Amino acid sequence: MGERIGYLDFLRVAAMCAILVLHVAATNFDFVEVGSFAWQVFNAYGGMVRWAVPVFVMISGVLFLNKPISLPKLYSRYVLKMVIVFFFWGIVYCVLQTHTLKLRNILEGHFHLWFILMITGLYICTPVLKEIAAKKSVACYFLALAFVFAYAVPGAILISRDFFNGHFAQTFSSLAKNVSTMNMSVVMGYSSYFVLGKVLHDADFSSSQRKLIYAAGVLGLVLTVALNALCSIKNHQTSQHYFQWISFNVLLESVGVFVFFKYHAPKNGSVQKIVLKLSELSLGVYVVHIFILDLFGKLGLGTLLFNPVFSVPVIAAALFLASLAVSFVISCIPLAKKYII
Repeated sequence: MGERIGYLDFLRVAAMCAILVLHVAATNFDFVEVGSFAWQVFNAYGGMVRWAVPVFVMISGVLFLNKPISLPKLYSRYVLKMVIVFFFWGIVYCVLQTHTLKLRNILEGHFHLWFILMITGLYICTPVLKEIAAKKSVACYFLALAFVFAYAVPGAILISRDFFNGHFAQTFSSLAKNVSTMNMSVVMGYSSYFVLGKVLHDADFSSSQRKLIYAAGVLGLVLTVALNALCSIKNHQTSQHYFQWISFNVLLESVGVFVFFKYHAPKNGSVQKIVLKLSELSLGVYVVHIFILDLFGKLGLGTLLFNPVFSVPVIAAALFLASLAVSFVISCIPLAKKYII
């Protein structure tokens, strides 16, 4: 949309790689003993890359909320494409996995296509969110409400339930009921990341402020990994409680990564050209990578084949290259490039 914002291409490619690491690490996460070495490695990798989806949403927020876009263009160019992407790849995965073509299976979509529906919903809400983001004071108020009702309060409630008993937990249970009754859904969910992307892009942070943001990002990463591990070990089963995209700890991770790339993305022209091409192929990589990951599994190329400290990044790198190759081939077909990747 309009002029390119260089660091966003680097962010998009980094987030795409993080998604692949996430899905590779998840392949055996539920099949190894909780607390074992392999489990701890998968948990660590999974926690380190939770920022990927929020950052993708924040990138879209920068691009869609900073540029004028008419409703006809919004629907004909962006919403329509996402709808086509969802149904086309839903059909592909339905045929590949079930060897049938049932409408119900197509509508349910393959698990990773949820992102396509979520981002489509944000595209549809763009005119409304743009009004919120247009005025800094309104945007900050919106984000403050989101921080309280979507991140801080739910996070405190979750921690109280997972790690505390008695009166303290009962108090937070009552708080949860009251918050639910307030029905603050307007500031819940991914719209907060969408608006946050524009706010962070427009803001100018001093060196000392950036250091605080990076420190908070590291804290978020540590909390994500540690809390998820402690909760899982406590309950003797793998938990995903602290891996949720809409959570206080993942928010800290995501902001830290976004701001870091904003100020430290490489400025080298040759590197930027390569990253731009990779960025253009990122949607294709996303939609095809699960098929290739499943193929890897059938070929015996799994994360337990050798030390998971090394197997996860090695397999993720191979997955990226293979998915990139497939995405590139598809992009050579004009209509396919325009509508399905």
